[in-house]
Amino acid sequence: MSLTVLIVLVTISLSLYAFKSPEIMDKFIFSPSRVYKNKEFLRFLTSGFIHADYFHLFFNMLALYSFGQSLEVAYTYYFGDYSTLYFILLYVCGILVSNVPSFLKHKKDVYYSSLGASGAVSAVVFSCILFSPTSYICAFYFVCLPSFVFGLFYLIYTVYMARNNNYSRINHWAHLIGAIFGLVFNTILEPKIILSFFYQVKRFIMYQ
Repeated sequence: MSLTVLIVLVTISLSLYAFKSPEIMDKFIFSPSRVYKNKEFLRFLTSGFIHADYFHLFFNMLALYSFGQSLEVAYTYYFGDYSTLYFILLYVCGILVSNVPSFLKHKKDVYYSSLGASGAVSAVVFSCILFSPTSYICAFYFVCLPSFVFGLFYLIYTVYMARNNNYSRINHWAHLIGAIFGLVFNTILEPKIILSFFYQVKRFIMYQ
């Protein structure tokens, strides 16, 4: 079983459990004010394994399943024996880092909360884009774009949603922060990858 599939199964199980248990949902959800007041720092992580509804869960897990396994292959090629460790670090830190801005902004706001694996999933998606910017990504199976173009539209969309859904429990800012983290994390691990990214994009544009 791949690491991606394992994460998907764990997330689905915990999310379904939380749907049926308000107590678990309340215990796992990211509440900046409760983290700040009660030092419940584990919420930074647990919030990444529950979701707002079935659509939210399905979309995140579909994206993770679609991109995660490809990224595992790339990690194995580039990092060998460290690939599993780096993938886990990418995913876990993607959850943690993507919650930081919301914590800083809403730590005294008792009405704000968020949840979902969006930050980590965005880190995985943008890691794939970084490694293979000219491969095609098909949204809803009929709109296919080069991954670097798709990534640009994705970022624009997340910024728009974040500005217009400040009190949604789905943390749209986490999409943006997770995406940026994925780019930075992989560039630190393999600095040459950023040069390869621009080279591939340049060749793609020149030969279109």
